[in-house]
Amino acid sequence: MKTKAFTMVELLATLVIIGVIASIVVVGVTNYVNNSRNKTYASHEESLKRAAEAYFLEHSQDNANSIDLNTLNNEGYLDDLLDPVTKTKCQGNVTRTAVSGEYNTEYNYNVCLICNKYRSKDC
Repeated sequence: MKTKAFTMVELLATLVIIGVIASIVVVGVTNYVNNSRNKTYASHEESLKRAAEAYFLEHSQDNANSIDLNTLNNEGYLDDLLDPVTKTKCQGNVTRTAVSGEYNTEYNYNVCLICNKYRSKDC
């Protein structure tokens, strides 16, 4: 009487194939999560810069060259920026430096965003 069954080699080969596929999926998902996190931080930095530009335009008489995230939030220029990992509030500030333009003064903005395990390069 013949029974149809898988041999031990066939079972091991199947497990090896499943293991290889699983490791490829884990690496892909990890890369996707890391890229999403980095894009969120970059978006936060851009939002902070735009809010600071709007603040400086409306408060040009103050001659201020630095503004922090809490002030922008309190005055309604920006909502809370949450760390994508811990969902806690990020901190930060923007400083501007004047650059002489041909016809008017232009500004460079340096954004410092500090979240749980992230820190902008301009901090």
